[in-house]
Amino acid sequence: MDLKRYPKSHKKEGAAFLLNRIPAVPLAVRELLIDRYFAKEIRDKAKGNKANQACLMVEHLNLDEELLADELAIALAAIHWQAQVDAMDTEFVLGSAPPTPAGGRPVHVGAGQPHEVDNVDHTKRPIHVWVLDFDKSSSIELIHGDVDRLVVAFLGNDPYFPRPDVSIDLCIHFNETYLKASCLILENRHVDSQAIALPALFIAKVEAKITEHEGWNAEDDIVFGL
Repeated sequence: MDLKRYPKSHKKEGAAFLLNRIPAVPLAVRELLIDRYFAKEIRDKAKGNKANQACLMVEHLNLDEELLADELAIALAAIHWQAQVDAMDTEFVLGSAPPTPAGGRPVHVGAGQPHEVDNVDHTKRPIHVWVLDFDKSSSIELIHGDVDRLVVAFLGNDPYFPRPDVSIDLCIHFNETYLKASCLILENRHVDSQAIALPALFIAKVEAKITEHEGWNAEDDIVFGL
């Protein structure tokens, strides 16, 4: 990007969206889902439906719970403490890994010239957790006061994350991974000790809301895009 061509009024640094397409889960996985959840008489029709070529999976399915909890915890830690975003109303889905040229790095939008086709290996595509819909999210500061906004976003979102009132063991596992990932992120950013303590404060506040205020409705406190 040639910044010299932009007027001074448009050179101020700020947040930006990088748009990319989430690759669908592999064909074999899509067909397994159809075989498991579709009535027998419509399975062939569903497998031939081109709309299913864009299939993504939500985390409510019965998958490897601890592995999925780890992936979600690390993703949420990165959103909170690296990107410094509250993740309000975001969506967590499963899709394929980004396309990778044989022996190379993942392909990203803008990496090549228009209409350029890379030598992409489509045969080995692991499944990744993807996060989308940040349009209602807002930035946070590394201060105690903004932790309450993280709690509202966490509890007001769809139930992607383990909760102690559903599975205490899985919730403990999720919390441990989240705290480890958060600590590594913040230590690498060389923040002060008060900021290092924020992830533990977040977890404590979430647990307090769930155990002490069972009738609390997070939607009453949701504020979009501050």
